[in-house]
Amino acid sequence: NQDIKAILVLPIIVRKQFAGYVGFDNCVNDRPWSQAVIDFLSTANSHLTQALKRQGIMFSLKKSEEKLRKLSFHLMTIQEKERKRIAEELHDELGQSLLVLNMQLNSINRRLHDSLTKERCQQSIQYVTQIIENVRRLSRDLRPLVLEQLGLTTALQSLFNAFAKSAQMEISICLINIDNYFNNKTRII
Repeated sequence: NQDIKAILVLPIIVRKQFAGYVGFDNCVNDRPWSQAVIDFLSTANSHLTQALKRQGIMFSLKKSEEKLRKLSFHLMTIQEKERKRIAEELHDELGQSLLVLNMQLNSINRRLHDSLTKERCQQSIQYVTQIIENVRRLSRDLRPLVLEQLGLTTALQSLFNAFAKSAQMEISICLINIDNYFNNKTRII
């Protein structure tokens, strides 16, 4: 148990609010604190206050970053759901309708006897076939099924191979399996 002979208490004010205090005591002498000691201890208290302010700012920044990460993930999830919906509509509704149209045109084409009309019908069939391929490609590009069904590593290999094929180049692919580094939701987003 010490007898305190003199004490100096300095408040800690962070963002204009009282955050606590720092107390300095003297158990040896019963005399007033000198101005030099008060100035020195006030400077030390000021440094402590600034450190607490920085710590508060860093804490707020980390909370904001976490909120931003969650918001970004939420937005990407919503975007991915919308891409999936659009891809399914393209494939299921538009793709199926175009297939029916293609079959009807083929049926009509078989019954035609006029060569000019038959040729125009054949051109229409080829055009609809091209549209069907474009719809499939758009659907695949929006939501690659290989990503969901076979994983990220296989999807990347498929993407690289497709690029090489379209660029008419030979490539060598050496990928390690990275699927285990991501959960299913993150892998698709």
